[in-house]
Amino acid sequence: MERGPSNTTLADIAARANCSKRAIYTHLGSKEKLLIGIIEMRAKRLNENLLGALSTEKSAEEALFDYVKTTMEITHARGHIGIMQAIFAEMRHLPDLGSAYWDIGPGEALTGLVEFLRTESERGVLSVDDPHRAAQILLGMTHWPQQMKRLCSAVDQRSKRQIHTEAKRVTSDFMRLFAPNR
Repeated sequence: MERGPSNTTLADIAARANCSKRAIYTHLGSKEKLLIGIIEMRAKRLNENLLGALSTEKSAEEALFDYVKTTMEITHARGHIGIMQAIFAEMRHLPDLGSAYWDIGPGEALTGLVEFLRTESERGVLSVDDPHRAAQILLGMTHWPQQMKRLCSAVDQRSKRQIHTEAKRVTSDFMRLFAPNR
């Protein structure tokens, strides 16, 4: 699918997978279902890493730093940018693609973050009235505008050091907002 889903035929996929088109239809039903399956599989794998960062065995600040840093590492990876660009390009033809990706990817990651913020607030570590809104603020601080620049190929890759520095800044700013007594 290096040429993009629209420019890749089922015959191309079958040849690359060393199987028949019939085998793909039998197991998956269509090229579209294969694409959704690939994206869901990748999103699940990324979420395992992301949600694993939100351990209550660490301080809230350490867990949030790990979450922000992991989010930045994932969204800065060239492969992730390519997946996002493919999703955006194909949503017009495959309307279920965007919602499938959201539900298993960013939506699940957001839900995990909301639950973490709710738990830390109940423990008195954070002062969060609306965990969903606080999660949106943290993710906004984490992604915007760099994510849009990357999606438009208008910015170079960030180094691990740059990601670490930015993740520290975002986490510190978030903690100042939601953990004033730290």
